[in-house]
Amino acid sequence: CALPILKISIVAPMFNEEENLQLTLSKLKAEFKKNNITDYELIFVNDGSTDNTYLKAKELESKEEVLRVVGYDVNQGRGKAIRTGILAATGDVICTIDFDLSYDETHITRMITTLKENPITDVVLVSCYMPGGKTVGIPPFRLFISKTANLLYRNAFTPKVYTSTCVVRAYRREAIINLELESDDKEIHLEILSKLLSTGSKILEIP
Repeated sequence: CALPILKISIVAPMFNEEENLQLTLSKLKAEFKKNNITDYELIFVNDGSTDNTYLKAKELESKEEVLRVVGYDVNQGRGKAIRTGILAATGDVICTIDFDLSYDETHITRMITTLKENPITDVVLVSCYMPGGKTVGIPPFRLFISKTANLLYRNAFTPKVYTSTCVVRAYRREAIINLELESDDKEIHLEILSKLLSTGSKILEIP
Protein backbone atom coordinates (compact mmCIF):
# COMPACT_ATOMS: atom_id res chain seq x y z
CA CYS A 1 0.00 0.00 0.00
CA ALA A 2 1.06 3.60 -0.50
CA LEU A 3 2.99 5.27 2.26
CA PRO A 4 1.17 8.10 4.05
CA ILE A 5 1.78 11.70 2.97
CA LEU A 6 3.10 13.68 5.91
CA LYS A 7 4.15 17.29 6.25
CA ILE A 8 7.78 17.51 7.33
CA SER A 9 9.36 20.18 9.52
CA ILE A 10 13.15 20.42 9.61
CA VAL A 11 14.54 22.19 12.69
CA ALA A 12 18.14 23.34 12.23
CA PRO A 13 19.84 25.34 15.02
CA MET A 14 22.45 27.77 13.74
CA PHE A 15 25.22 29.71 15.43
CA ASN A 16 27.60 31.69 13.19
CA GLU A 17 26.68 29.66 10.11
CA GLU A 18 26.69 32.39 7.46
CA GLU A 19 29.16 30.42 5.33
CA ASN A 20 26.96 27.32 5.35
CA LEU A 21 23.55 28.94 4.82
CA GLN A 22 23.19 28.64 1.06
CA LEU A 23 24.84 25.22 0.84
CA THR A 24 22.69 23.71 3.58
CA LEU A 25 19.53 25.15 2.07
CA SER A 26 20.43 23.84 -1.38
CA LYS A 27 21.30 20.36 -0.14
CA LEU A 28 18.07 20.02 1.83
CA LYS A 29 15.92 21.18 -1.08
CA ALA A 30 17.72 18.85 -3.48
CA GLU A 31 17.33 15.87 -1.15
CA PHE A 32 13.59 16.44 -0.80
CA LYS A 33 13.17 16.95 -4.54
CA LYS A 34 15.05 13.72 -5.25
CA ASN A 35 12.71 11.84 -2.92
CA ASN A 36 9.51 13.52 -4.17
CA ILE A 37 8.82 15.20 -0.83
CA THR A 38 6.99 18.46 -1.52
CA ASP A 39 5.14 19.27 1.71
CA TYR A 40 7.87 20.50 4.04
CA GLU A 41 9.22 23.53 5.88
CA LEU A 42 12.76 24.42 6.89
CA ILE A 43 13.01 26.16 10.25
CA PHE A 44 16.41 27.76 10.75
CA VAL A 45 16.80 28.78 14.40
CA ASN A 46 19.28 31.58 15.01
CA ASP A 47 20.90 30.89 18.39
CA GLY A 48 22.26 34.39 18.97
CA SER A 49 24.81 34.39 16.16
CA THR A 50 27.46 37.10 16.36
CA ASP A 51 28.18 37.23 12.62
CA ASN A 52 25.77 37.93 9.74
CA THR A 53 23.96 34.60 9.96
CA TYR A 54 20.61 36.10 10.93
CA LEU A 55 20.61 38.86 8.32
CA LYS A 56 21.65 36.51 5.52
CA ALA A 57 19.11 33.91 6.63
CA LYS A 58 16.34 36.53 6.56
CA GLU A 59 17.42 37.49 3.03
CA LEU A 60 17.06 33.86 1.97
CA GLU A 61 13.71 33.61 3.77
CA SER A 62 12.32 36.43 1.63
CA LYS A 63 13.11 34.38 -1.50
CA GLU A 64 12.33 30.85 -0.30
CA GLU A 65 8.74 29.86 0.39
CA VAL A 66 9.79 26.76 2.39
CA LEU A 67 12.14 28.66 4.72
CA ARG A 68 11.23 30.18 8.08
CA VAL A 69 13.84 31.91 10.26
CA VAL A 70 13.23 32.22 13.99
CA GLY A 71 15.48 32.77 17.01
CA TYR A 72 16.84 35.33 19.43
CA ASP A 73 19.74 37.76 19.86
CA VAL A 74 21.84 36.14 22.63
CA ASN A 75 23.40 32.68 22.35
CA GLN A 76 21.61 30.30 24.73
CA GLY A 77 22.63 26.81 23.61
CA ARG A 78 21.51 23.99 21.37
CA GLY A 79 18.72 22.90 23.69
CA LYS A 80 17.04 26.30 23.65
CA ALA A 81 17.35 26.46 19.86
CA ILE A 82 15.81 23.01 19.42
CA ARG A 83 12.96 23.83 21.80
CA THR A 84 12.33 27.07 19.91
CA GLY A 85 12.26 25.26 16.58
CA ILE A 86 9.97 22.49 17.78
CA LEU A 87 7.45 25.03 19.08
CA ALA A 88 7.55 26.83 15.71
CA ALA A 89 7.09 23.64 13.67
CA THR A 90 3.78 22.81 12.01
CA GLY A 91 4.62 19.43 10.47
CA ASP A 92 3.33 15.94 11.21
CA VAL A 93 6.98 14.89 11.51
CA ILE A 94 9.58 17.12 13.16
CA CYS A 95 13.21 16.38 12.30
CA THR A 96 16.13 17.96 14.15
CA ILE A 97 19.48 18.17 12.38
CA ASP A 98 22.94 19.69 12.70
CA PHE A 99 23.18 22.79 10.53
CA ASP A 100 26.41 21.93 8.72
CA LEU A 101 25.02 18.49 7.74
CA SER A 102 27.94 16.61 9.23
CA TYR A 103 25.38 13.80 9.23
CA ASP A 104 24.59 13.57 5.52
CA GLU A 105 21.20 14.90 4.42
CA THR A 106 20.25 11.46 3.06
CA HIS A 107 19.74 10.35 6.66
CA ILE A 108 16.81 12.76 6.93
CA THR A 109 14.79 11.05 4.21
CA ARG A 110 15.78 7.64 5.58
CA MET A 111 14.31 8.62 8.95
CA ILE A 112 11.12 9.92 7.34
CA THR A 113 10.70 6.74 5.29
CA THR A 114 11.29 4.62 8.39
CA LEU A 115 8.54 6.47 10.27
CA LYS A 116 6.14 6.04 7.36
CA GLU A 117 6.89 2.32 7.13
CA ASN A 118 6.56 1.76 10.89
CA PRO A 119 3.28 3.32 12.04
CA ILE A 120 3.72 2.31 15.69
CA THR A 121 7.15 4.01 15.88
CA ASP A 122 7.12 7.49 17.40
CA VAL A 123 10.79 8.46 17.05
CA VAL A 124 13.65 7.48 14.74
CA LEU A 125 17.25 8.08 15.81
CA VAL A 126 20.26 8.06 13.50
CA SER A 127 22.84 5.90 15.27
CA CYS A 128 26.53 5.66 14.43
CA TYR A 129 27.21 3.29 17.35
CA MET A 130 24.56 0.62 16.78
CA PRO A 131 25.48 -2.52 14.83
CA GLY A 132 25.89 -1.48 11.19
CA GLY A 133 26.63 2.15 12.03
CA LYS A 134 29.96 3.89 11.56
CA THR A 135 31.77 7.22 11.86
CA VAL A 136 33.88 8.86 9.17
CA GLY A 137 36.45 11.65 9.53
CA ILE A 138 35.92 12.39 13.23
CA PRO A 139 39.02 13.61 15.14
CA PRO A 140 40.21 10.75 17.41
CA PHE A 141 39.85 12.60 20.74
CA ARG A 142 36.37 13.86 19.91
CA LEU A 143 35.38 10.36 18.82
CA PHE A 144 36.73 8.87 22.06
CA ILE A 145 34.70 11.32 24.16
CA SER A 146 31.56 10.65 22.14
CA LYS A 147 31.92 6.87 22.24
CA THR A 148 32.62 6.89 25.96
CA ALA A 149 29.61 9.08 26.75
CA ASN A 150 27.25 7.00 24.65
CA LEU A 151 28.58 3.78 26.15
CA LEU A 152 27.86 5.12 29.64
CA TYR A 153 24.35 6.16 28.62
CA ARG A 154 23.61 2.99 26.62
CA ASN A 155 22.11 0.98 29.44
CA ALA A 156 20.48 3.93 31.17
CA PHE A 157 17.43 3.59 28.92
CA THR A 158 15.01 0.72 28.49
CA PRO A 159 14.98 -0.41 25.77
CA LYS A 160 18.71 0.08 25.14
CA VAL A 161 19.70 3.12 23.06
CA TYR A 162 23.09 2.87 21.33
CA THR A 163 23.45 6.54 20.35
CA SER A 164 21.68 8.92 22.71
CA THR A 165 23.55 12.19 22.13
CA CYS A 166 23.02 12.70 18.38
CA VAL A 167 20.87 15.64 17.25
CA VAL A 168 19.68 13.92 14.05
CA ARG A 169 16.22 12.56 14.90
CA ALA A 170 12.68 12.41 13.50
CA TYR A 171 9.72 12.71 15.85
CA ARG A 172 6.03 12.29 15.23
CA ARG A 173 4.46 15.58 16.22
CA GLU A 174 2.14 14.08 18.81
CA ALA A 175 5.08 12.41 20.57
CA ILE A 176 7.24 15.52 21.01
CA ILE A 177 5.10 18.64 20.95
CA ASN A 178 3.59 18.34 24.44
CA LEU A 179 6.74 17.32 26.29
CA GLU A 180 7.67 19.90 28.90
CA LEU A 181 11.30 20.37 27.87
CA GLU A 182 13.63 22.55 29.94
CA SER A 183 17.25 21.95 28.86
CA ASP A 184 19.14 24.76 27.16
CA ASP A 185 22.26 22.88 26.07
CA LYS A 186 23.23 19.47 24.68
CA GLU A 187 21.60 17.59 27.55
CA ILE A 188 18.36 18.26 25.64
CA HIS A 189 18.95 14.98 23.79
CA LEU A 190 18.96 12.93 26.98
CA GLU A 191 16.01 14.84 28.41
CA ILE A 192 13.92 14.18 25.31
CA LEU A 193 14.73 10.46 25.34
CA SER A 194 13.95 10.01 29.01
CA LYS A 195 10.64 11.87 28.74
CA LEU A 196 9.62 10.03 25.58
CA LEU A 197 10.27 6.68 27.20
CA SER A 198 8.37 7.72 30.33
CA THR A 199 5.31 8.37 28.13
CA GLY A 200 5.58 4.99 26.42
CA SER A 201 6.82 6.28 23.08
CA LYS A 202 8.33 3.72 20.70
CA ILE A 203 11.92 4.52 19.65
CA LEU A 204 13.74 2.99 16.69
CA GLU A 205 17.41 3.43 15.78
CA ILE A 206 18.75 3.17 12.24
CA PRO A 207 22.48 2.92 11.42
